[in-house]
Amino acid sequence: MASGGNSLDNLCIAVAVGWLVQSLFLGVPAVSHVIHPKSDATWALAPGGPWKLLALLFVISLMASFIPYAVEQITLRRTTSGAFSVMQSINPAMAVAVGLAFGEIPDTGEVIGVALVICAVIVTFSGDASLAKGK
Repeated sequence: MASGGNSLDNLCIAVAVGWLVQSLFLGVPAVSHVIHPKSDATWALAPGGPWKLLALLFVISLMASFIPYAVEQITLRRTTSGAFSVMQSINPAMAVAVGLAFGEIPDTGEVIGVALVICAVIVTFSGDASLAKGK
């Protein structure tokens, strides 16, 4: 996708299509509960609560989807596919690190999975001289 056409244009189209599809199925009920919250919703008690929630949801969607994907597309155009795959393989380890920051303790299978990915990257690129030279 990044090599054909303008990847940021493709990203904008994909985000718009994704927004449209999810809005059809999830948007209407979600927004109706934000605008007309249940009486036991704690965020609704604060002044401007529904608007703050909508702003928070927008920021989360921007930070969790759009910005990371845009950075990936820009990075993919500027690095080799091997270097990019190494960068992508760090995602499981980062997910565990973020989980630890929020108090989640990974189970044995998750730790083994992250260790196997790290070992696979080391084994795959241990003999690749071009990666060590920064190419």
